[in-house]
Amino acid sequence: MNGGGSEMRRKRNILAIAIAAAIALVLVLHAVTFQVREIEDAIVTTFGKPGAAIRGGEAGGAGFYWKWPWPIQRVQRHDNRLRHIETRLEQIQANDGKSILVSSYLLWRIADPLAFHTRVGTDERARDLLQDRLRAAQNAVLGRHAFADLLAPEGEADRLEKTEKEILDALRADVGSNYAADVREVGIQEIRLPEAATIAVFERMRKERERIAAAMRAEGEKRAAEIRADADKERDKILAQAEGEAQKIRAEGDAEAAKSYATFAAEPDLAILLAKIDSLKELAADRTTWFFDLGDAPFDVLRAADPAEAGSAPRGEGSAPDAKAEPPAAPPGGGT
Repeated sequence: MNGGGSEMRRKRNILAIAIAAAIALVLVLHAVTFQVREIEDAIVTTFGKPGAAIRGGEAGGAGFYWKWPWPIQRVQRHDNRLRHIETRLEQIQANDGKSILVSSYLLWRIADPLAFHTRVGTDERARDLLQDRLRAAQNAVLGRHAFADLLAPEGEADRLEKTEKEILDALRADVGSNYAADVREVGIQEIRLPEAATIAVFERMRKERERIAAAMRAEGEKRAAEIRADADKERDKILAQAEGEAQKIRAEGDAEAAKSYATFAAEPDLAILLAKIDSLKELAADRTTWFFDLGDAPFDVLRAADPAEAGSAPRGEGSAPDAKAEPPAAPPGGGT
C-alpha cells in the first residue's frame, strides 16, 4: 500500500518538474529571442544605447532574432504602416479678415526607424508632435489666403489643391528633418463658418448668385435680340428677292399675254375657238357624263368638228328634184 503511494507521488513530482522546466524554457526563450512582424520595425538597445534597426517590411526583415536578456538588451517596436492624424476644428483668420473654422488631416509613416527612435522615441509622442506641426502649418498657410480661395467652385478645385500642397511642402521640410517621418498626404478635412457669420455670408452668396443670374439673363436676351434681328433681316431679304422674281415673272407673263392679245385681235374667231376648247377641257377633266345640245356654246365646237354633221344640209333646204325623172338605163344585153 505504501509502495503504491510512493510511486504516485514520484510520478506527480516528475510531472511537476517537467512542467516547471517547460515554463522555464519558455521564459528563457522569451528573454533571449524576439519576433519582428512585417508591419513593424524593431530597435534593439544595449544598456539603453540603440543599435541597428530591423525593418520588418523589407525582404528578410520579418522573423525571429536572438538578444541578450533584460536588462542588458531591450526591443523597441514601431509601427511601419501608413498612419492617419487629424486636427480638431480650430478658428483661424483668413487673409481677408474673415474668421473660419478649419480641420485638416495628414498621412505619414516612419522614414528612418533608428533616427525616429532617437529623435522622437515613441509612436504616441510622434502623434502629438505631428498634430502640433500640422496645426501650425495649417494656420500659417491658410492665414496667407483669402476666404474665397478655400471655397473652390466647380471647375476650380485646383485652387484648394494648391493650398493643400503648400501645407504639405511646409510639413515635409519640417517633419522630415526633425522627426525622421515621411508625410505622404495633407488635406483640408472640413471648413465651417462661425455661427454669427453664417447668415451674413449666405446672404452675400445669394446676392452674388442673383447678380450672376441677372447678368446671364441679360446676355441671353441680348443674344436672342441679335438672333431675331438677323432672322428678320434674312426674312426681308428673302421676301425682297421673291417679290423681285414675282415681278419679273409677271412682266414676262404680261409680255406674252400682250402678244397673244395682239394675235387674238387680228383673229377674233380663233380666239373664240380657243376659249371654247379650253372650256371643254375643264368640263372633261372630272370625267363626268354630260347631256348637252350641240347648238349651245361651247359644245357647238364639236358639231363643227364632226364631218358627217358638217356635210349634211338642214332639213327643208337644198335643190328641188326635177319634175320628170329619167328611167334607169336598160342593162346591156337587152331585156323585155
